[in-house]
Amino acid sequence: MIDYTRRATASDVIFDSVGVYSLSELGAIRILGDDSRPWLNGQVTAQLSAGEAQASATYTLMVNLQGRVITDGWVYDRSDDLIFACPRTVIDAVVESLDRYIIMEDVELEPARDLSVITAQGPKALELLTHSDVADEVCFRTRRFGMDDRIPEGVDLVVNSVQHDEVLDRLARAAEALGGSKLDEASWELARIRSGRPKFGLDFGDFTLPQEAGLEHIAVSFQKGCYVGQEAVVMLQHRGKPPKRLLRMNLEVGTEVSPEAPVTTADGEVVGKITSLAMDAAPAALAMALVKRAHIDTPLYVHGVRAGTRTIIGAPPKTDGSSTGGYSA
Repeated sequence: MIDYTRRATASDVIFDSVGVYSLSELGAIRILGDDSRPWLNGQVTAQLSAGEAQASATYTLMVNLQGRVITDGWVYDRSDDLIFACPRTVIDAVVESLDRYIIMEDVELEPARDLSVITAQGPKALELLTHSDVADEVCFRTRRFGMDDRIPEGVDLVVNSVQHDEVLDRLARAAEALGGSKLDEASWELARIRSGRPKFGLDFGDFTLPQEAGLEHIAVSFQKGCYVGQEAVVMLQHRGKPPKRLLRMNLEVGTEVSPEAPVTTADGEVVGKITSLAMDAAPAALAMALVKRAHIDTPLYVHGVRAGTRTIIGAPPKTDGSSTGGYSA
């Protein structure tokens, strides 16, 4: 039997101390050449640094000409090269898409199969580094739970794959000394959904626009120069409204639900679907759901059971400061 209370307690370290996690689902692309930074800045939605900041990292999206998301990822600036880490499932498609836009620029792309990414997130993440004897050149400050103000900046470590297990063990021991721990996939996913952070391939992807998942606040610059798909993203931001919105919502104990389960109105009209699901303590289900914008203010049901408190991912906070993510009902 799964101990949901123990899983919730393990997930708590992200909010209270520090959690260490191997991002084994990520692959990496190495980007080389004198034109790599300005060229990549024209392919992604975020504003990349000019290369002066040591160990800078940027969360960003790649979108197609219609503004739909090809992938998300982090760009790690290592001075000598750029590393774009994104889900392994789309690495080949991303390389193919990027290669199409190399015309006369001095840019080279190569899958970096020798690299792995480990992350440490939580209030004590930066303190962790002083206890773990990790080389500074592999550390990049990130906020992987950046939609939750309770969790400050953490750190990603880009390491050679042959060193992955040794570095992970060293970080786990250091985390335990600070009251944290290494997390398994279930505890990491619970922390992600608790904090309202969407995941590519589940909560958003080529079936969504950035604004539908609330990503425009953390992954899109509206002040930068041109990039592929910019016109569609900017036009939606200033002239339209996203057709769907991503919600985080609580489901009552005992609700039998799974990813892809339909979200309905009181009269049974299907207006969305569950995209991510985690069991919290009690157990109680905590879910992400993509729902038609016209119905985000109405009572919603999953398998006939009314959903509890829900939050629009990425919406501005209420004026009274309540509800991280901006909206509760």
